[in-house]
Amino acid sequence: MPHSYGIMFIRMIMKHLTTIYQTCYQEIGGNSNNDIKWYLNDRPKTINRASFFEEAVWAIWVSGMKRVTVKSFLNRAEELGFNNRDFQKVADTTASRWKKFKVNLHCAPVPMRAEGKWDAIKVIAEKLNEYKEEKSFRTEWFSGKVKSCKLCNNDVKDLIKRKLPYIGAANANFIIRNMGGEAIKCDRWMEKFMQYYKISQQQLITKLNDLNIPIGLFDMVIWAYCEEYVRRTKKFFTHFSNKFGS
Repeated sequence: MPHSYGIMFIRMIMKHLTTIYQTCYQEIGGNSNNDIKWYLNDRPKTINRASFFEEAVWAIWVSGMKRVTVKSFLNRAEELGFNNRDFQKVADTTASRWKKFKVNLHCAPVPMRAEGKWDAIKVIAEKLNEYKEEKSFRTEWFSGKVKSCKLCNNDVKDLIKRKLPYIGAANANFIIRNMGGEAIKCDRWMEKFMQYYKISQQQLITKLNDLNIPIGLFDMVIWAYCEEYVRRTKKFFTHFSNKFGS
């Protein structure tokens, strides 16, 4: 179990962030890890509506599901005509055709949760389709930023304020990170990490910035390490205590 940490102990723990990060980075395979390769080489470079829509669809569906399951599921959706980057096509789909798509994918009756997620995706597509070009979208949503690497915690906060369906704090962070920005998604592993070390998200972000550790990369490394080695959240405290000390 984690200790009741005082300020001095918090500072001491934070000094170990580099060691924790480097150890986890190496144990998941370093630069050969697929998630790391994506972060270093393949993450989006430019902010646009198609990229946002793709990451919003992924965030909405992967919440509470395994990645491999969602990939397979979205492949089936694609076979039925859905394109996770073509927001305009989704926005222009009539209500009757959208209903038919959901029934063909899920069979009738469509589960309530699935119905809610698909309708949220439709709403987001329609909002994106309101803009005539990318510049106006970037200006209103992301303060005119063009490069994805410039996305940060302020953009997360602005996205949350938009109150888009199924996009709360966790998914807003997830979307910004997956669009190529620097953000921490407070998923089950990061929540356990912050609980264990008795630190807030903002404290963690501040310290990572001080240490010049990319925020999004740290988040990805901890997630990948925990998925591979910890596996169950109830084992987090014991594992990290044995691995990194209390």
